[in-house]
Amino acid sequence: MNRSNGTARTNIVIRGLIACAGLLLALLGATLSQQLSTSSGDSSIVALVNQQPISIKDADSLALELWALPYNKLSADQRSTALQLLIDQELLLARAKALSLTATDPGLRKVMAAAAINQITNNFLQQPVTDIQLREFYQTNGSIFEQPKKTAVHALRLTDQASIRQAEIMLAEGKNLTHISQSLQLDPVLPPTLLSIPVLYRYLGASLVSHIEKLDQDQISPPLQKADGLYYVQVTAIQKAHTPSYQAIRQSIKAEYQRRGRDIALSNRLNQLWQQADITTHQPVHNSPVMSNPVINSTVATEGAQ
Repeated sequence: MNRSNGTARTNIVIRGLIACAGLLLALLGATLSQQLSTSSGDSSIVALVNQQPISIKDADSLALELWALPYNKLSADQRSTALQLLIDQELLLARAKALSLTATDPGLRKVMAAAAINQITNNFLQQPVTDIQLREFYQTNGSIFEQPKKTAVHALRLTDQASIRQAEIMLAEGKNLTHISQSLQLDPVLPPTLLSIPVLYRYLGASLVSHIEKLDQDQISPPLQKADGLYYVQVTAIQKAHTPSYQAIRQSIKAEYQRRGRDIALSNRLNQLWQQADITTHQPVHNSPVMSNPVINSTVATEGAQ
C-alpha cells in the first residue's frame, strides 16, 4: 500500500515537472518568436508595444537628448535604459488615450498643440537657406534693418549758485561742456557714447531732448531749468539713420528671415487645416489671413508647413 502511494506521488511530481517544462518552453518560444519577428522585420523599429511601433527615429532623439549620441552608438546598458524609457512613454501615452485625456485634459491639449507647432516650424527651419534668398529678403525688407539716428550728448547739471556762476564765466570764454564739467568736478549725466532718442528720453526727459533735437553738432543749448537743477546740453556727435551693409548683419538677416518664415509656415498650415476641416460655430469666426511676404512666402515656407 505504501509502495503504491509512493509511486503515485512520484508520478504526480514527474507530471508537474513536465507541465512546468512545457510552460517554460512555450514562454521562451513566444519570446524567441517575437524577437525573431522584430529582428527580421522593419529595421527602423526598435520595439513593439501592444503592436504600436517605436521607431529608430524616436530612439535616436532620446539618445541624442540624454547622451548626445545616436542610438546605435550607445552601450548595451544605455540602449537598455533608452528602450525602457521609450516603452514607459508608449505605455503612458496608451493609458492617456484609453482615459481620453487627449480630449479632456486642457494641459495635455496645450502640450500637444505646442508639439504640433514645433513640428511645423522645425520643418521650415530644416530647409536650407541660400545667400540669394537672404540678399533678396534684405533688399525687400531693408527698412526693418535700419539703424536709428544716434546722438552723443554732453549734459551739464548745476545745482548751486556758485557752480552756475563759474559755468557762465567759462561759457563766455568759449569753453565746451567737457572742459567745464572737468573743472567743476561734476558727475557725468550721460554715458559718453552715441545714444538713440528713446534712450536720451529715459535719461533726460522729453523737455531736454526736444532742445537737443534742434541743436547742430558742437552747439551748446541755452540754460534749461528743471526741478533737479540747471542744465546745459551740447551735441558732440551725430550718426544719421542708416542701413548696415548685407555682410555686416548677415546673421541678423538670417535670424529675421527664419523668424518670419516660421510664422508664415505655421499660418499657411493653419489655413490649410481650416480649409480641410468641417467646422461649425455658434457665431462668426474670421480666419486670420495668410501672412504675405513675396520673399518668404515661397515653396520653402509652403514645404515647411507640410
